Amino acid sequence: MVNVGINTSAFANVVTPFSPVGKQAVGLENAEAKEEVFSPVEEPAVVAAAFDDAETEASDETSQNRDDDKITDRREQQEQQQEQQQIRELAARDREVRAHEQAHASVGGKYAGSPSYTFERGPDGVNYAVGGEVPISLPSGGEDPQATLAAAEQVRRAALAPAEPSSQDRSIAATASQIANDARVEIAVEAREEQVASEESGDAAADDSDTVAAREAEQEKQAAEEARSEEQARQERLEELRAVARRSLQLSERLITLDNIQSQQSVGSVVDQLA
Repeated sequence: MVNVGINTSAFANVVTPFSPVGKQAVGLENAEAKEEVFSPVEEPAVVAAAFDDAETEASDETSQNRDDDKITDRREQQEQQQEQQQIRELAARDREVRAHEQAHASVGGKYAGSPSYTFERGPDGVNYAVGGEVPISLPSGGEDPQATLAAAEQVRRAALAPAEPSSQDRSIAATASQIANDARVEIAVEAREEQVASEESGDAAADDSDTVAAREAEQEKQAAEEARSEEQARQERLEELRAVARRSLQLSERLITLDNIQSQQSVGSVVDQLA
């Protein structure tokens, strides 16, 4: 049996160390060779372009994201502004509606009911009045036209009380005006009837007064006639006495002139006229 031994130290002399072309073997290069600077490795143009495209895409994506965020923020701001504008409009409408209906109720008094409203919910969750009404009872013709007139005028004022009456408000005011006019006509008719009745009563009283005056005049006339009759009788007696006296004078003087006779007749005529 033959024993074979292996001396490893011999390989160093047998195996040739690897060395690149133009270079010394490892361990055999000198110090200057160790300090030699290698030229940088250049990437292929395709690889560089690919990296550039990737970086560009990443940058574009980042820019797009920023633009999208800006658009979203701008849209949200616009929506908030629109909501605030809508809230302001609803609040203004609410104040207008409530003031309108309250004016009806305040002036209408007992002829107006309580206001009722229709609401709209705003973006803030608050209910705003956007419409309303107040029931008003129009007075009908009654036994007292003065009361009807007063009620109709109050209803008309209530219908036109708001700063800007609606078409329905004006329609109610026109109806109330017509009722008021009818009441005025009725009042005028009643006043005329009362005047006629008063005049008739006055005429009756005047007739009674005339009757009394006529009666008194008749009585005075009768008294005057009686006095005249008495005076005539007295004159007749005087005439008889004068006749007796004349006969006595005729017997004594036998002379009576015509002038004396006329004078006596004139005296009698004057007495008759005075009577």
